[in-house]
Amino acid sequence: MGRANVIINFVKINHKAQMKINLTFFGKFRSLAENKTIEIQDETSLQSLINELKTIYPEIKNEDFLMMVNETFQNPKTVLNDGDKVSVISVVDGG
Repeated sequence: MGRANVIINFVKINHKAQMKINLTFFGKFRSLAENKTIEIQDETSLQSLINELKTIYPEIKNEDFLMMVNETFQNPKTVLNDGDKVSVISVVDGG
């Protein structure tokens, strides 16, 4: 399965802190990789990242995908930390 890496810089507006997340796209999403800076308001959760990715990459808005944080599947409430490795994995249909 192909993969592509991108580093996303989260800028916490209220706290003036920066957080780097290593984002890797797998499967049919691998062509989406490019450097982006995303501004967020408060606590950064996996759901916040999902929402931002769907805004930045409208082609995944209606797609099913799985996300891992540091090589472990996580729920959307998971809080991200500086240096986390997040994987976006396209769901493959088969028959």
